[in-house]
Amino acid sequence: MAAPTFTKSFSPSTTSVGVPVTLSFSITNNSGIQLTGLSFAEILPAGLSVAAVPGLNNTCGGTASAPANGSFISLTGGQLSPNSSCLISVQVVATNTGTYTNPATTLTSNQAPAAQSAPVSLTVNQVPAPIFTKEFSPITATTGGTVAVIFTITNNAPVPLSGLSFIDALPGGLRITETNVVTLNTCGGTLTANPSIPGSLLQPAIPSTTIALQGGTLAPNSSCVVSVSVEQISPPPPPPTTYTNPPVTLFSSGAQSVISNTATVTFN
Repeated sequence: MAAPTFTKSFSPSTTSVGVPVTLSFSITNNSGIQLTGLSFAEILPAGLSVAAVPGLNNTCGGTASAPANGSFISLTGGQLSPNSSCLISVQVVATNTGTYTNPATTLTSNQAPAAQSAPVSLTVNQVPAPIFTKEFSPITATTGGTVAVIFTITNNAPVPLSGLSFIDALPGGLRITETNVVTLNTCGGTLTANPSIPGSLLQPAIPSTTIALQGGTLAPNSSCVVSVSVEQISPPPPPPTTYTNPPVTLFSSGAQSVISNTATVTFN
């Protein structure tokens, strides 16, 4: 009696960290009788697991199992008509980069000889780094005026980004405004941009010069913005004065860090 044909495959065979792919098991009955008791047990290699939403599909009958976030996929008691095929598929996801080789798996039944699949491999790449830019708006202002420093983060990856964080130190001569600070944060997490403290008879003014984001999140294929109002430290130097804000590094969980551009503003 002919053994069934048993194959498995990843679709696609290349992905990024955290992006689910489909792992499929195909069984073909090459005999003229019905097969019963179709069974196999698959243990995923370390670093690869069933997705949080497994999306398990089974046309082979019996009981298929693939617990969410687990490493075990199995079929017991499957049935397959003569000269026909069936499919089991499930979503799996990788937590690290690299090449994952899924070893051969054995299929058994009550009637036919055991069949063994060939090993298959999945290549997992790093999540694409986000795009991180900053700018002053406007780029020119009158002495004593207020401008915004704007940070834009764009996620080009098919997975959400988390842990977004950066620390920006304003160049000497600039500070966060004292009152009516206009701040905007659509990146989630915690934005720290404390207003400067005005001076008094008892103490000099205390400029606030640090803008920091921690724990931000960003959905796939989307952008977010952090904006803070800044001004010159009083008394400003004679105009025109140009301030250069050097590059800043953005960190995130799951993607490579990225460095912003340099931004300049001139007060006339």
